[in-house]
Amino acid sequence: MSKIYDNLGDYRNALKYYELYREDAEQRSGIRVAVEAAVFETRYKVEKERELAEEEKINAQNELEDSQRYFHRKVMVYVVGFVVLLVFVFFILRMLRNIRKVNAILLSHNEEIKAQNEEIDTEKAKIADINSKIRQSMRYARRIQMATVSSEAEIEEVFPNALVYYKPCEIVSGDWYWTARLGSKRLLALGGSAKNGVPGALVSMLTVNALKDTVGQLSAMSAVSPTAILRTVQSKLPMVARNNAAGLSLCVFGRGSVRFAGVNQNAILVKNGNAVVMHGDQPGDQFNTVTEGDVVMLYSASAKRELLSRTT
Repeated sequence: MSKIYDNLGDYRNALKYYELYREDAEQRSGIRVAVEAAVFETRYKVEKERELAEEEKINAQNELEDSQRYFHRKVMVYVVGFVVLLVFVFFILRMLRNIRKVNAILLSHNEEIKAQNEEIDTEKAKIADINSKIRQSMRYARRIQMATVSSEAEIEEVFPNALVYYKPCEIVSGDWYWTARLGSKRLLALGGSAKNGVPGALVSMLTVNALKDTVGQLSAMSAVSPTAILRTVQSKLPMVARNNAAGLSLCVFGRGSVRFAGVNQNAILVKNGNAVVMHGDQPGDQFNTVTEGDVVMLYSASAKRELLSRTT
């Protein structure tokens, strides 16, 4: 219309319609731009949403994979733990079974030991009873033996300054001592047995009885020879007692003298501070003079062994 009016020369209307045209064109151009902007914005939003959806999908996939991996690890841990638990339970059960077996064996052994201990206690009681009876018998045998030999009081009566060391290793002993008076003479005898305990005590009693019997047959006025007395005593002993008599010593004291004879035993005379050994098993009597202060020592083989053991 602007061009028509322009051709007609109506410039006012031509300008008017031109302004209208321009406004309309601007409006149309703005709509197109707006449409294009709207399309672009819509396309951007759709693309953005698609990217977000893709990213969410990827994230979801990753989360799913992570979840699956965690689940697999968890399952693996449970499986391994369960296997370890089974193995542990297996060994525990096996150990408990072994413990039960060992306990059963120990219980059986304990029962056996208990039975054995009861049997041992019974045997101990029997042995203790037997030992008690044996000791009672040995104590009574000691009373009999001590009644056979001289007591310390009898020794001190004949030899007031005598010193007696008598220590049996058992209740009864094979060692013995005996003294007697025969007129003005004093006799002191000491013997020992090769056996200890009851056998030695029996040998000592046989020897003392033979000695008493021999001395009892002597006269107070007759000459007293210790060698002759010991020879007579040995002849009266049975062979078993003679073989088990370890030693025998006899001293006959007169006024200012001592006569000694021994069988497998010696005696010691301490005179003026000097020790003189009087040897046994020598022919005839050994004669020595004695004065006040001299010491005559008789000892058995067992006493000698004990004294030597104490000094070494």
